[in-house]
Amino acid sequence: MLLGVALIVSSCAGSRFMKLSEYRSPSAEYQPKGHLESILYAPTNQNISEKRMMVYLPEGYQTSGKSYPVLYLLHGAKENELSWVNHGEVMEIMDELAAADRSKECIVVMPNMNNYRDDEDYAYGRELSMMQCVTSVTGGMEGSFMHDVVMRIDSLYRTIPDREHRAICGLSIGSLQSLFITANNPQDFGYLGMFSPFSKAVGRHEFYSGRKAKLDALFLGPNPPHCELYVGTWDIVYNHASAFAKEWKSKGYPYEFHTMSGRHDWPVWRAGLRSFSASLWE
Repeated sequence: MLLGVALIVSSCAGSRFMKLSEYRSPSAEYQPKGHLESILYAPTNQNISEKRMMVYLPEGYQTSGKSYPVLYLLHGAKENELSWVNHGEVMEIMDELAAADRSKECIVVMPNMNNYRDDEDYAYGRELSMMQCVTSVTGGMEGSFMHDVVMRIDSLYRTIPDREHRAICGLSIGSLQSLFITANNPQDFGYLGMFSPFSKAVGRHEFYSGRKAKLDALFLGPNPPHCELYVGTWDIVYNHASAFAKEWKSKGYPYEFHTMSGRHDWPVWRAGLRSFSASLWE
């Protein structure tokens, strides 16, 4: 099926149209089998009137009548909700895995995880500077993630709204957000992926407080999530990620640690997404 781009506006009175000018179509050699949609919503903990997330629906979603598991896919610093589409080849990867029967079909949700000051700062989901991204990991977007993103997706799409059919992963700073969203909502995510994991909280928000207690409860409890870590051997966070994995091992946390040739860049993150996605919903 040809790629469709639709706009869904929900829970946003007096909404302004958010253009998709940043979206870049895939190469002519690739014809997406699924359907890409854009959702606008009014965020709870940010002083902006609306925000956008991208949703990729698997082939046949419109006619199958089936309900699907959901993968929440987070971007890194200096990125936005279109990064996994434009650079991460997410549609190609998910189509490839489904065609090869290596992964069950799922809905992929790519929210904008940046914390913006106001509508002018948001400016159609613009990418922030590296410093802005790091210093804005304050817990606002993360704290409202279940309400603003997950519950909205469950209300708009035919999802299987339980822990066993819900996964979250992210790259770099997005891995930190993924980790703490899972740690703060352990009953809601059965799968956790971290690519080039940046694991130390930089903010002082309550959402990122109590790290030890939250992670102990998450991983040492009766039903820990399936967790996978990926990092490139020349990644700028390689030493940090290795130390992070050793720390987890010493504590008895269950996880898989994967290294591959590469840097802090998209080839590593695309490989991580491909491998992680193939392990979901087993």
